[in-house]
Amino acid sequence: MLETEPKLKETLVADGTVRLIYKHFPLPSHDRADDASEAAECAAQQGKFWEMKDLLFEENASWGAAADLPGKFEEYATQLGLDVAAFQACLDSGGGRQRWQEDRALGQNAGVTGTPTFFIFSPATGQGTRIPGFVEYDQLVEVINQVLAAPPADG
Repeated sequence: MLETEPKLKETLVADGTVRLIYKHFPLPSHDRADDASEAAECAAQQGKFWEMKDLLFEENASWGAAADLPGKFEEYATQLGLDVAAFQACLDSGGGRQRWQEDRALGQNAGVTGTPTFFIFSPATGQGTRIPGFVEYDQLVEVINQVLAAPPADG
């Protein structure tokens, strides 16, 4: 995912072929995933969702084992140039909680059991394809092209 997503953004997202939408699905097996989802949402309130999400994925081992998790998230907020006091207030108040909880419920209703899971939808047909697990960029592009090439639904 760490290699596939940037390539996808540089190509198909950049040229407008696809839109990438991120939904949280913190896994119960990762006891700090809820906290990380909330940190990303609190960063989103300052326009830095993608940057925080990327940093959290890159630094997973570091914050996953941190003795002072709020301090580690504050360090990331500083690194990203966020208003740290506002970020911390958001975390303290649970200001990002509703969004990730809604995302997780949506994933559960859609049959998501692990991460990552991709959903590729065609605006022409209204149909979609679910791709669970890690997928190489070329494989993902192949599925995207197949879904986008499907003939429009009768209307």
